Amino acid sequence: MLRCKQLYSTKNKKKLIELQEKLNLIHLERESHEAISNTKADISATIIDIGRNKKIRICNQGKSVAKNVRISFPEGNDCVLEGEIYEKFPLEQLDKFAKVDICVAQHLGTKPKFTISLKWDDDYGVDRERQVYLTL
Repeated sequence: MLRCKQLYSTKNKKKLIELQEKLNLIHLERESHEAISNTKADISATIIDIGRNKKIRICNQGKSVAKNVRISFPEGNDCVLEGEIYEKFPLEQLDKFAKVDICVAQHLGTKPKFTISLKWDDDYGVDRERQVYLTL
């Protein structure tokens, strides 16, 4: 009887040790994922309405500062004044949770949908890119 209890106790200890090792691995993976996440900027763009006017809002929702933020229009630009792009871009730095607005100049020939390509550098890497599809 005593021997059975010892065997049962030994099996339980082995299971507990295995379970603890698995939990430790999961914890290490989570911590490394969080450390990587802390080095990334997350640049995105949306259309906002201000009265009758529309603007493209480019913001950094990441946990790191974005540097050398650039914007381009792969399918052509017929809604943003070139002067405003040259004035504001490339941005030397876009802090986390910071934003920059660009005025949209709508006219009868403006396409309702267009694509913006955003490029930036951060602590995670250089020339990171995101394409955003916007609708006016």
